[in-house]
Amino acid sequence: MSVSPGPGAALETVAPVVSVNIQNRDTAVQTNSIVLSVNGTAVIHSIVGDTNGATISYAMSPLPPSGSTNAARIVFTDSGGVTQTNDWSFVVTYKSLDQANRQSGAGGNPGFKVRVVQAPLGSNLDNSLQRAEDQLAPNSTIAKYYETNVVDQIINYSQNGPGSADGSFADDALIPGLDVGGNGSDDIAMEILTYLDLPAGVLRFGVRCDDGYKIIAGNSFTDLNTPALAFHNGGPADETFDFVVPQAGLYPFRMVWYERGGAAFVEWFSVDPGTGARTLINDPAWNPPPTLLRARLLPKPERSWMQPRRR
Repeated sequence: MSVSPGPGAALETVAPVVSVNIQNRDTAVQTNSIVLSVNGTAVIHSIVGDTNGATISYAMSPLPPSGSTNAARIVFTDSGGVTQTNDWSFVVTYKSLDQANRQSGAGGNPGFKVRVVQAPLGSNLDNSLQRAEDQLAPNSTIAKYYETNVVDQIINYSQNGPGSADGSFADDALIPGLDVGGNGSDDIAMEILTYLDLPAGVLRFGVRCDDGYKIIAGNSFTDLNTPALAFHNGGPADETFDFVVPQAGLYPFRMVWYERGGAAFVEWFSVDPGTGARTLINDPAWNPPPTLLRARLLPKPERSWMQPRRR
């Protein structure tokens, strides 16, 4: 007999499945005798049996708390009338927002606050998230060619600007403030701040970019201690990640993107787990599908200026 997750295993997933495979040998398992229990409760599971034995599967619902130890037990009787009992345990972990970080109110104007810093041509900075944080830090010692702040509706930027389609989405906007002719397109750091209006449940986000990125959903925009929901340190990325929203509402998100050299673009989107369809977060061009998520500037209205989006 084999089980999954195995005894003592630590499984990182938002969709844990307990499965047991029982092999017939001198005797055969009686499929109508099989009882699978998880955390002390007998569960409704699927059984696929044949001449070789039986496979039992159970998708855990509701999702157990992240980091919890889960006890499983399988009991069955074979054709010889012998009953067998097997116990084991495993740990399930996953990324989850902290309900305490949920903001009250309906939110302010839609959009993202975007800050961009670029070093002078030829700086050849490190290709790392730490360099990006150092470049974005107040009173940074890294020289600046320019720094700019804008508000935009979606995150779909490229060094090639309007008419380009770097990544998964067309109609890229130029990276704010970028002067390719005057200072090239290297050694850039971008900070993106927003409150995302999220439904409760499991969500899938994605980032496609060159070079790296990091996304944090902490207790504020300045919270750098909360572990990142996802990150990519160095080189291009095309990644998705799942996380749990414990309660619907507005949550603060901070994204950092950076560019060392070569291609430079970044996209931030949600993903429909059923179809794989990607939708730019807060894209007003969509007649909202179920996967569209709204980005808000603040839980309470604040005066801000809008930069027209370049199409």
